[in-house]
Amino acid sequence: MENTAFNQQYLTSNLYTSTNEVEILDILIDNGHLPKHFNSTQVVSFLRDEDFYLILFIVNPNGRKGFLMYKVVDFSIHLEELYMLSATFAGLMQAVEDNYPYRMAKHKVEQIMTMAATFRALFHKRVDADDYLNAA
Repeated sequence: MENTAFNQQYLTSNLYTSTNEVEILDILIDNGHLPKHFNSTQVVSFLRDEDFYLILFIVNPNGRKGFLMYKVVDFSIHLEELYMLSATFAGLMQAVEDNYPYRMAKHKVEQIMTMAATFRALFHKRVDADDYLNAA
């Protein structure tokens, strides 16, 4: 895949997405999450510093393969981006017949959402009362 500006972008100031295979493979290798095989659909999530990474490797029935990565910067205080991801995957689950990767991705996002308050305490973060998150 060619590295262009179209395959990596910030959707919000705290939500980054990329389909750049080289970038995604580097991140997977650097963080010890490179899959052993690439013959089936997989969903990987992990934390790096205070950022949440969600990487989908999708194998379509026609044999086409590709990566899709999401990164939520400082995820413990940016729950709005996690809610956006969850809603996106919920919509994709309804829109496609083979929705396994989107079900898994939604599950991983919802897992990290339930742990956000714990990570805020661990990272010594606080959410201002007038913040759009209010008190998650």
